[in-house]
Amino acid sequence: MSKDLKEFVANNRKYLKLADGETIKAVYRGFKILTNRFDPEKEVVSYRFSLEGMDADKVVNWECGRADVAEIMEKVKVGTALTISRTGSGTDDTKYNIQVAGSETKKNGETGVGMNAREQQDSIVSLCKENSVTPGLLHDYLKKRFNIEKRSEIPSSSFSEVVEWIKKAAKKQDDEDNDF
Repeated sequence: MSKDLKEFVANNRKYLKLADGETIKAVYRGFKILTNRFDPEKEVVSYRFSLEGMDADKVVNWECGRADVAEIMEKVKVGTALTISRTGSGTDDTKYNIQVAGSETKKNGETGVGMNAREQQDSIVSLCKENSVTPGLLHDYLKKRFNIEKRSEIPSSSFSEVVEWIKKAAKKQDDEDNDF
């Protein structure tokens, strides 16, 4: 029996909807790929969670068709505690930050989740500076790997790959510096 309305909502909620600025704590219970009910030509992922403050055996579903969220969730094991935050409203402005509780996780700036193209470019520039990767080295990699001339042309689906390359390039440079 629920003690108050907040507990009643938590125990009787079937679908998860995050408002702008809302953060939830949950345990990941798996996923299912469904046909998008608004556009039968597309698919949507229904992620299943137990929410903090909710009976452990009750599950809510979060339907999300974003590939960037799926890339993050693909790496999360069933039973993992997470925090999920939403900022923004509308299709183009919404960003999700998904973090594994109690472990080192990738920040939005390293995953690109919910970032627009300009924010991804800014993040890449910052990562290059932090890791002492020169613009020339980055340019050579982008030209060779994607056949592009500018950071603004990086496909957003390849953002995480570019971030990983920056980290590897920095590590390689550190290893070479230590060889002397």
